[in-house]
Amino acid sequence: MIEDALLKYLGIYPEIIERFDEVCEKVCAEHGIDSDEEVWPEVKWKFDEMCGIGSHHPLNMTNILIRMAFSEVAGALVEHGVDDGRIDWYVDGMASEFTIDGEEQ
Repeated sequence: MIEDALLKYLGIYPEIIERFDEVCEKVCAEHGIDSDEEVWPEVKWKFDEMCGIGSHHPLNMTNILIRMAFSEVAGALVEHGVDDGRIDWYVDGMASEFTIDGEEQ
C-alpha cells in the first residue's frame, strides 16, 4: 500500500503506532482512565505544539506535508528550467491543486 510506504519514508510506522495505541488503551482501561478525554487530547495538543500547529491554525499534518511537497516540486521544476510564474498551487486537503500554466496536474 503506497500510504504505508510514504508513512515509513517519513519515519511513521503504522504497525508500531497501532501497538502503542493498544498498550495505552489497555493500561487506561485497567485503571479507569478515559483516554478519549484525558490522554489523546493532550497528545494532540503537544503534537500540534511540536509541529507549530496551534489550535487556531487551519493547517493539519496532511496539509503541512502537501505544502512541503508542492514547494519542493515547484523548486525542482524551476531548477529544471520551468519559469516560476507558470507554477501555482493551493493546499486544502483533497481539494489541493498543483498547476502549471493554469492546468491542474
